[in-house]
Amino acid sequence: MASRASEEAKGGRTSAKWRQLAKQEFLVAAGNPKAILVFTAFFPQFVDRSAYARSFTVLGSTFLLLELVAIAIYAVIGSRLGTLANGSRGFRWFNRVSGSVMIGFGLLRAFLRRPAT
Repeated sequence: MASRASEEAKGGRTSAKWRQLAKQEFLVAAGNPKAILVFTAFFPQFVDRSAYARSFTVLGSTFLLLELVAIAIYAVIGSRLGTLANGSRGFRWFNRVSGSVMIGFGLLRAFLRRPAT
């Protein structure tokens, strides 16, 4: 009985935590300049004035679905890279590749000439 009460208390805290995270995510997303531009400048061009609510809902849902797919792709790639870099061998490989890329950019920058103005 005591364990059930503690589980319910944990569930309440978890629910409040999720609500707080959802609120924070909404505020961050609402302040995102890309989203503001898409919803105020880009979408109205494709909204049918005779069925405004329906067409805006369809466009908004499509946008959110595509954003979800993009975020999922980023998460999968990040997870794979994290797994790769987690081992000392993978981390060493990552450091060597990224260091070589930086050295290459530095050499390229050193030997390129500025165009005459």
